[in-house]
Amino acid sequence: MDDVIITGLSVKPRSYAKAAAGGRNVSADADTEDLQTLERQVVSFLREKDIHVNAENIAACHTLPRRDAGKPAIIMRFANRKHKVDLLRQGKKLKGSAVYINEHLTKKTAEMAREARFLRKNDKIRATWTRNCKVFIQLKGNTPEQARVMMSIELWVFHWERPSDAASVFSPSPAAHLRSLWSTLFMPSH
Repeated sequence: MDDVIITGLSVKPRSYAKAAAGGRNVSADADTEDLQTLERQVVSFLREKDIHVNAENIAACHTLPRRDAGKPAIIMRFANRKHKVDLLRQGKKLKGSAVYINEHLTKKTAEMAREARFLRKNDKIRATWTRNCKVFIQLKGNTPEQARVMMSIELWVFHWERPSDAASVFSPSPAAHLRSLWSTLFMPSH
């Protein structure tokens, strides 16, 4: 997917005409104007942070529904993946601000990324990251070149060691089976 999610950015609210209409479609022009205004706000903020984005490369830009209307998440779709990757690389310039740019992941992939971060936090793996909507992990002792695409089975193998809910998810025999399967499939032979 060629989408990014921008969180933590304060944007101006919808136009008065749209708000007064109670969300009903006043006209196609008002909707288009709101979207262009949001897109302009995002591009303007990014330029202030020395992040270069060409507005012509943005296919769509809109807010996502959220309980906290103050800083809604914004989804931005690019015309092609190259522009998305370029923005994600430049996202490091936002370090120290409350604004974050992340890949838009599927629910399953987002859950895998969350589990991978849990494993990293508990020192089970060395590092984790996403690229092109795939979750990568670096196992302990591996060089970055040996990093692998995380598969569901790898998460399951690590998950059984999780102290909180391991018993409810796996009994010892499936966990042992998954561990041996994981070792067979993913561990380099010496």
